[in-house]
Amino acid sequence: NNFTKLTSNHLIIDLKNDDKILWKDLRKSYKPLINKGKKIIKYEIYNKKNMSWEIMLEFQKLHILDAGRKTRSDKSWYKQFEIIKKGEGFLILGYFEQQLIAASFFTYTKFKCAYATSATNKKFFHLPLNHAAIWKAIIFSKNLKCEYFDFGPINILSEKNQFSNNFDRFKSGFGGISQNFFEV
Repeated sequence: NNFTKLTSNHLIIDLKNDDKILWKDLRKSYKPLINKGKKIIKYEIYNKKNMSWEIMLEFQKLHILDAGRKTRSDKSWYKQFEIIKKGEGFLILGYFEQQLIAASFFTYTKFKCAYATSATNKKFFHLPLNHAAIWKAIIFSKNLKCEYFDFGPINILSEKNQFSNNFDRFKSGFGGISQNFFEV
């Protein structure tokens, strides 16, 4: 047997909870950021009904800008596009003054929505770029009848909720619980 057993902690949000409970579980500082983001950033949700290859190319350009270089193959971008067109994913784009400044991609099944990847324009870090986008994704997932929102792996360094990186700290502000997964 050449199996490798891996474990990882994922941040899981229970979408069976009422919207008011989900809102209550947010980090206190996130609530005004979400409200501000909803006011000043125009968020668009793209799914199988309105997704186009041109929209995916916009996301790809933003991702290259964010990373400073091309980090993924065109084939991987086309795969994400196909996932959306098959009704197994969606994309949220955020525009400020008609300029794309934030994008997040999510996959979903009958039971679970999972955060996959995102990109932002660092020139706009003074704005709450992804707070409202993630909140929109959580509510959209709930409307898709998903039961759980999986924020993906999260690394907690201690019992005092110290995180290994800023993105894990960001994710933790949306509430949920850390759940251990085993992969073989």
